Formats: sequence, structure tokens, C-alpha cells
Amino acid sequence: MAVQGIELAVGQRWLTRSGRVCSVQSEIPGKRNHYHWEVKGFDGVWAVTHEGFQGVDGAPRNGDLIELVAQPTPTSTPTPAPVPDGVDLPIESIELAAADLPNRAPDILDAAAGHLRDRAATYDKPEGERSMAQTVAIFNQFHGASMTEAQGWHFMQILKDVRLFTRDGYHQDSGEDCVAYAALKCEAKAREGGAAC
Repeated sequence: MAVQGIELAVGQRWLTRSGRVCSVQSEIPGKRNHYHWEVKGFDGVWAVTHEGFQGVDGAPRNGDLIELVAQPTPTSTPTPAPVPDGVDLPIESIELAAADLPNRAPDILDAAAGHLRDRAATYDKPEGERSMAQTVAIFNQFHGASMTEAQGWHFMQILKDVRLFTRDGYHQDSGEDCVAYAALKCEAKAREGGAAC
């Protein structure tokens, strides 16, 4: 599959319509829904189909690849042989690509802050993602509950933790969202305590 006449290849880095850089993670031949490639960046994960990009895990639709910024670096490491379905590998034989590993803590914080800014532009208000106060007010009306905004963000943080810990590997989107929700929870709790935020 080609974008602007350039064949996609694992390891390429592309500038997206949103102005961020993403990388082509894997080729997915023969997958359901005609997905051919997986592309990952700060904006989320996209599956590339014969019809173009489709967002996965809530990625915005501004993930279109605009400009190739780097070709894959040649590596001297041999590609491991595929493992047949149902075969367990010893832990020592499992190697993850660097792009699949969680980043350092400051990088995760930066990514979470980027998600808040992106969502502010897409869904909410200029000061960031601020839909929880209205959400808990409606929830409380329907269920006779007294949930606070901070508790609503804590609920979302727990949801992301469940998604993070019920998968075999690290799920970047859930990890970064959990950090963003923690910040929103603390901000709301500070406001509930009378602090100016």
C-alpha cells in the first residue's frame, strides 16, 4: 500500500495531519476488516485499510499521514521466526521493539498532557477536558447518587487501570489516559477543597 507514492514499511516515521510524528508498527496481512498496517503515535493507534485510516482506541481522525520523515533504520538483528499459535515461549525469548515499551515517566506525563490538549480541541473547552462535572451531575440525578467530579475522574482512572492490567503487555493508550485522569482527579479534588485551579 502506498501513501503519496511511497510504499508503507515497518519502521517508517510519518508526520500526521495533527502535526505529530507516528511510526508504522506492523504489517497485518489477511486480518479481519482488511486491516493492512498498524500505525502508532501520540494521537493513538490507527489501522490502515484498503479504504484509508481508521481510528482504534479512540484515536482522532486527523491521523492521516502527510510526509515521510524517516525510513526504517537497517538492523543487524535477525528477524525472529514466527511462533505457531498455541506455543508458549520462555520469557527469555520474548523481545519487544523499543517503540512497544513504555517510555520513561516524564515522556508518559508529556504524552498524557498532549492527550488533554488534543481532547480539549476536539471535545471540550479551551482549558482542557472538562466534561466530568456535567456527567456526574446527570448520573447523580438518574441514580440518586452523590458522586463528585473528582470521584468521576477516579472512576475513569480505575477503568483505564482495568484495561491496562487485563492485557498481557503494556497498553500505551490506557497507561497515558490513566495518568491524564489522575491529574484531572487531583485538580477536581483540589477545587472541591476550596483551592483555586
